[in-house]
Amino acid sequence: MFTPIQLLLSAQRHHKRMITLLYDVFALIFSLYAAIALRLDTLAFTFSFPEFLSMMTTVGLTLYCFVRLGMYRAVLRYMMLPAIGYIFLSVIISAVTLALSGFFFQAFIPRSVPFIYAGLATLTLGGPRIFIRTIYYHYYKRQKPNVLIYGAGSTGRDLAYALIQGDEYHPVIFLDDDPAKAGQIIFGVRVHHSSEFESLRNLYEPVKLLIAINNIGKNTRIKLLERPLSLAY
Repeated sequence: MFTPIQLLLSAQRHHKRMITLLYDVFALIFSLYAAIALRLDTLAFTFSFPEFLSMMTTVGLTLYCFVRLGMYRAVLRYMMLPAIGYIFLSVIISAVTLALSGFFFQAFIPRSVPFIYAGLATLTLGGPRIFIRTIYYHYYKRQKPNVLIYGAGSTGRDLAYALIQGDEYHPVIFLDDDPAKAGQIIFGVRVHHSSEFESLRNLYEPVKLLIAINNIGKNTRIKLLERPLSLAY
């Protein structure tokens, strides 16, 4: 992994939050400038005081939304799908704020700019977060031993989410007896039918089979425990 990403991943949490906050400010200002430039088809334009007020209002409210939605509580490790949804929500609010503040301050904000701005802000805010989270996930998961999860229900989902965020194990496969669940993707982990256990065990070499079924019968549990995984469950 190249040095800047490695340094960012190893930085202290409050440093990561500060870096992310500063980047968000830059990304929002850049997105607004680029949206106006695309609309006017020129880079040669100036911001007057009304445009400046509109920009500061938009950036400030967007950052406030990020703070209220918890986007700065966990910068890298907890960047999952809910956070992507929060980015979309914040960008929509930001675009509406841009349109309303432009009207209120009588700024030169063409009506198509908020739509262009929303698309650019989604890319500049969400893209790097997804990239960093992907780098983190693929880099650190190699350092964690593989485990299989038996049960793709709510208990299994909760367990997989906890393991992905933790430092101990890396869930690679869900096993489930329900054929209808086979092929589903849960937090990036594919669900397989339990009949594929042997081939998957040889492929992924897990150290544990974690049973995540609350109402499993005694006979079924015994059969699972008799399967040839040498380590404890």
